Amino acid sequence: MDISFDNVSYTYQPNTPLEHQALREVSFTIQSGSFVCIAGHTGSGKSTLVQLINGLLRPTEGKVKVGDFSLTSNKNHSVRDLRKNVGIVFQYPEHQLFEETVKEDILFGPRNFGVTVSDEQLHQVIEHVGLEPSILEKSPFEISGGQKRRVAIASVLVLEPKVLILDEPTAGLDPTGEQQIMKLFQRLHREKDMTIMMITHDMEHALNYANHMLVFEQGRLMLEGNPTNLFSNGDYLETIGLGLPEAIKLINEVKRLTGLNISYDRHSIEDIAVQLSNWAKAGGGQ
Repeated sequence: MDISFDNVSYTYQPNTPLEHQALREVSFTIQSGSFVCIAGHTGSGKSTLVQLINGLLRPTEGKVKVGDFSLTSNKNHSVRDLRKNVGIVFQYPEHQLFEETVKEDILFGPRNFGVTVSDEQLHQVIEHVGLEPSILEKSPFEISGGQKRRVAIASVLVLEPKVLILDEPTAGLDPTGEQQIMKLFQRLHREKDMTIMMITHDMEHALNYANHMLVFEQGRLMLEGNPTNLFSNGDYLETIGLGLPEAIKLINEVKRLTGLNISYDRHSIEDIAVQLSNWAKAGGGQ
């Protein structure tokens, strides 16, 4: 499902003393099957953006289009089918688990949509997030934090959304859990051609997983494009608190010290080491 914003603005509590414009004249198009990083300082409009995509909010001005669904300020049409196709995994989703068993938690969403889920489908989705089917009969309160997060993700995936929105999906995880969760999302993107839109402050994730990036500041879309290209705006990213991935910092430092131009596309430490070695063997710096 392609996603497009056409001159979209959103204002909370309009015409009151608490009026706040969270998004200002935002326009962009995301192709189906993209892995998008949404970045920006706290309060830049990221969370408002993803709630507009899911239909939790409607634009104050402009139009949001998700596949065949169009959203404007007009509230005369249902967003039920849109929400079935656009799943959101909120930050710390494990805090939303409340049923007696993992199975009942995963089935809660489908039942709300009138969708029947077979035992085979349940087993498939639980295995897809890296858990054993035996966990389905356990209480969500007796499993580990990492397992809870995977169960919460499974409860969204069971509806087979075409778009998956992730709000800081690795928050609170240790480095191993963080890597495992990101590999899960990467696999979903590749195997199911799922459009993934991920809010994150971690530019390492943007570099290693995303093929498109949106950077927001004070409700405005300031930068858009391939992450490796956007990292050429390092000074600006630093000023809004995002910084640069370590590999990009290394490439910049190598260029400063040696004059060697290494493409941001070749950003693995191994690639950088090989190019430095080749440069040295060729008499670089002499």
